[in-house]
Amino acid sequence: MKKIVIAFVLFFTSFEAMAAVDRDRPIAYSSLPQPARDFVEMHFPDAKALRTKVEKGIFSIEYEVTLSNGFSVEFDRKGRWKEVDGNGQTLPDAVIPPAILETLRKDFPDNAAIEISLDEGVYEITFDNGMEYEFEGSGKMVHFDD
Repeated sequence: MKKIVIAFVLFFTSFEAMAAVDRDRPIAYSSLPQPARDFVEMHFPDAKALRTKVEKGIFSIEYEVTLSNGFSVEFDRKGRWKEVDGNGQTLPDAVIPPAILETLRKDFPDNAAIEISLDEGVYEITFDNGMEYEFEGSGKMVHFDD
């Protein structure tokens, strides 16, 4: 039994070490999945990709693009956006789902959304005043952090 446990630990340790070698490396913009390139070109048509990288984990692959206009976008392995960070700049309206955008305009007219992330169907939006709110796709707020 002890040999099995040791073999198991060694296997996963060496697997993690192999994965760490190629974990975070620059890639060509053209190597992004097509949906990621489509997203960037649709929402940021005047920006150029300054840096494009892939982050590989044991069970995940993510991409990050840093744009010339100061925005950065993260994508999953299929090229679906996970996060758009304006780095202090207001997000383009088209990045925010319409129902949520309507809620923001109605309930938060004096605040600018500067970051949005999507995780398991929940959108987290950060405002220029530091407040963070979570929304369902329907526009309903489900949580906030100050």
